[in-house]
This record gives sequence, structure tokens and C-alpha cells, in this order.
Amino acid sequence: MKFKLTDDLIYRFQSLIILHEMIDCKTKFDVNFSMGNEIFPKIMSIGFIELSGILFVPTAKGIKLFDQYNLAFTEFNKLFDIYNSVDVHDGIPEFAFDKFFDFDTDEQWNNFLNDPKWWDLRIALCEFKSFHGKEINPYDIIFMMFLNEGKFQLKSDMDIIDLLSTKTWNIMIKIYNDPNLLHYQPISEDPSDISNDLMNAIVSEGNRVMSKLIKIQQDRNLVDQDTEYVETVYVEYYEDPYYISPVWDFDWY
Repeated sequence: MKFKLTDDLIYRFQSLIILHEMIDCKTKFDVNFSMGNEIFPKIMSIGFIELSGILFVPTAKGIKLFDQYNLAFTEFNKLFDIYNSVDVHDGIPEFAFDKFFDFDTDEQWNNFLNDPKWWDLRIALCEFKSFHGKEINPYDIIFMMFLNEGKFQLKSDMDIIDLLSTKTWNIMIKIYNDPNLLHYQPISEDPSDISNDLMNAIVSEGNRVMSKLIKIQQDRNLVDQDTEYVETVYVEYYEDPYYISPVWDFDWY
């Protein structure tokens, strides 16, 4: 199944970037900020920001979206991101993260990840879960990948211009439609697609790897608040391969 990057999604992503600047970075934007002439009225019309004197500030609705997205971002990093390096040779899935704690340095780990046998299956995982249940849009995952890489830092007027232009969003579309990207199709003879049986095997192995990683973190006293949260929702993911937690439901906005 194919997804589209709609205008509504772009507005949400733009809103989240601005909300991040306001809430986490304490950046202040006022009515005299010329570069915001286009984007701020748009975000105000959705109800995520409002004017307080001459300053734009987040609304309760905007803070709710931002908090929910932070939870989804936590799940992405802790539960979905292990699917960014998977070998499906001969139909037997192998996760790079199964050996995450076998390395002593980041350099050793990164060298291990550079092996061309690894495939990024995060998009295929979204398609698999969306086909069988509630939708999780792969563009949310691509957006979170960009967040992880720091591509949405607004350090100059040019960054705002890029946020308003189609440049950034066309890159996301190109990534999703990359012919080298594996997609999920329940029944397909295309080698660039992953069948239902193989995806079930991948998710089952992913659950085992995640359970192992959580246990090691617990044993080594590496558990933080995020890990405790993920451990709670992980039970649902473990019992149902098609499960998608409510934090991914952004339809309310």
C-alpha cells in the first residue's frame, strides 16, 4: 500500500518544528518576524499557536500535539528504530541490534552497521501494521528520522525558507519512493516487496530482539523513564504483531 505526503501532514510537521523551537528551545517569535508571514498564520488557523501581545505562543492544543508526538518519538527510537538494519537473506531475519551490546565503542558499532547486507525496514513495518489495523503513516517515520539527524534546526532565515518551500518535503517523497527501499505487500512476486509471511517472521524476531535489549538495560541498570514507558507499551506490541499504540493517532487535531 502506498501513502502520500498530504498538505495536512506538511502543516502538522511544520507546526511541530515551530512548537519544538518555542517549547524546547525557548525561541521567541513575534509579529514583526517577517519570515513567519506565511507559516505562522497557517499554524494559528489550525489552532496550535496564538498571539499573546506581540508574541506567538503555543496553545493547549499545540502543547497536546507536541507532547503526544514526543511519546511517539520515544516509541520510534526504542521500538521501531531497531528495524533500520535487518538482513532478510534466505528469508531468515537477522537484526543488527541483536548484537548492539557486543561492541565496546561507537566506532565498532558503526562499522558493523556499514555492512551492505542491512536493509532499512522501518517503512515496510509501517505498511505492514497499517494494512492489518490502524494506520501509521510512513511519512511520520521519515519525519522522525530527519528529527534524529537534526535536519529541522531553525538557525537562520534560510532554514525558515526551506521549511516553507517544497524542497524539504520533496526529499521525503523521494525517500519513500526510492526504488531501493523495501516495501510491504501481502502478496507480491516483486523482489523489492516483502510478503506477509516474511514480515510476520521479521516482526516476531524484532519482538525477541527488543525483549532482549530491554532485559539487558534492566540488568545493567540502564533503565530510564523512556525505557520504563516503552516496556509498558511493549507488552501490547509483543502480544499483537499488528498493534499500534494510541500515541500514533493524530486524527484528533
